Amino acid sequence: MYKVDLKYGTELSQKLGAELVVVSGKKHFSGPVDNEESCVELPQALDAVVDISRA
Repeated sequence: MYKVDLKYGTELSQKLGAELVVVSGKKHFSGPVDNEESCVELPQALDAVVDISRA
């Protein structure tokens, strides 16, 4: 399993002035890796977009 160090997400969120949302137990988001299933739904992202649109 591939894992991205949290420091990269933290750095990116700080540079963008964005909230970092960590969701555990999801598969690789950008597509299947080494024949593993990928993450095809991310309701937390939808919730964040809806919240931003209401602001």
